[in-house]
Amino acid sequence: MQALKLEGAIDESGHLIVSEPVNLNPGKVEIIILQSFATSEKTTMEKTTMQTRELDREMQSETPSRTKIKTFKDLFTDTNPVSMNLDYDRARWEYLQEKHNL
Repeated sequence: MQALKLEGAIDESGHLIVSEPVNLNPGKVEIIILQSFATSEKTTMEKTTMQTRELDREMQSETPSRTKIKTFKDLFTDTNPVSMNLDYDRARWEYLQEKHNL
């Protein structure tokens, strides 16, 4: 089975119009139609995106922080950044030793 992705449109009479040439051998084909977002849905998504961006700008202007999520802001206020040279395996081993009193 060969698969192609093509773009087209449905006219007012309900006929499928494919705007690209199809390079397949003549014969029966199976057609799967995926409709793009409607204009109203796009407008709603654009509004949501704009509102999200405005919230991000507000959060950034309040205080510079390591996160944009309000819930985590307090978590990061009293913490120190992790060293770039941190050996994760060694840190895990030390944690397990403390946890199990080894």
